[in-house]
Amino acid sequence: MADVELVIKIPEETYNFLKGGSFIVSGERNGKTILQQFCRAIYNGTPLPENHGKIVDIDKLLEEMRATRTYDISFALERVKPIIEADKGRK
Repeated sequence: MADVELVIKIPEETYNFLKGGSFIVSGERNGKTILQQFCRAIYNGTPLPENHGKIVDIDKLLEEMRATRTYDISFALERVKPIIEADKGRK
């Protein structure tokens, strides 16, 4: 079965809480259980298309182009770190 890559949005407080590593899934944050927050985030998430290319921050790309005074997009893309690497299925 194929994987689904998903972009989700959760409150920063919940993210920091989860990053702490010691939590109980049934615990409550902001009046909702962690499991409820996960389910809502997944339901509202944005699936990335299969075989997507690398995903970069356009603002950082433009900054790089201004900083190097070149408007060669390929050159700037090589210098900007992707937020998400290309899907491994992409050729």
